[in-house]
Amino acid sequence: MAMPRLIAGLRLISLPLLLEGSAVVGNARLRRELRFRAVALADVIAEAAFLVTALLLLARGMAPWSLPGALAARLTAHAIAIWVADPRVPLGKPTIAAAREMARFALGAFGGRVTTTLSANTDYLLVGGLLGGATLGFYSMAWDLLRFVPDRLHRVAGRVALPAFCRLQDDDGNSVEPT
Repeated sequence: MAMPRLIAGLRLISLPLLLEGSAVVGNARLRRELRFRAVALADVIAEAAFLVTALLLLARGMAPWSLPGALAARLTAHAIAIWVADPRVPLGKPTIAAAREMARFALGAFGGRVTTTLSANTDYLLVGGLLGGATLGFYSMAWDLLRFVPDRLHRVAGRVALPAFCRLQDDDGNSVEPT
C-alpha cells in the first residue's frame, strides 16, 4: 500500500495476532461448552487492556503508538484470558482425513466470507474510485457514525441471546405461572 509509516505498527501487532490465533481452539471450546462467562470475561479484560494501554500511551505523548499498542494489548490480553479459562493443549497429530474435512469447511466458509466482504465494501470502492479519497473519508465517517449504535446493539444482543436460549432450550414452560 506504499505506506512505510505502517511498518512498525504492523510489526508490533504481528506477535499478538499469532497469540490470538493460538487461542481460537480454546475460545471455540469454551463456546461449545456454553462457558459464556469465561468468554465474556476474556472480552472485558481485552477491552480494558486496550483502553488502559491507549490512554497510557497518549499520556506519555506517544499518540502514533496508541492505536497499534492498544490493539496489541487487546489481542494479547484476550489470548491469555482464553488460555487461562481453557488451558488444554491439543496433543494429537493432525491426520490427512481431518485436513480434508477442514479444507472443505474452510473453503466454504472462506467463500462466504469473501462474498460478504465484497458486498459490504463495494460502496467504498465506488465512492473512492469515482469521487476520490477525501469524499471517501467523509462517506466512511458518516457511515460509521450511522452504524455505531446498531452495530453495538447487535453485538450485545448476539452475545446475550445464545446463552439465554441455551438455558431456555429444555424449559417446557411448566415453571412459569399462567397469567
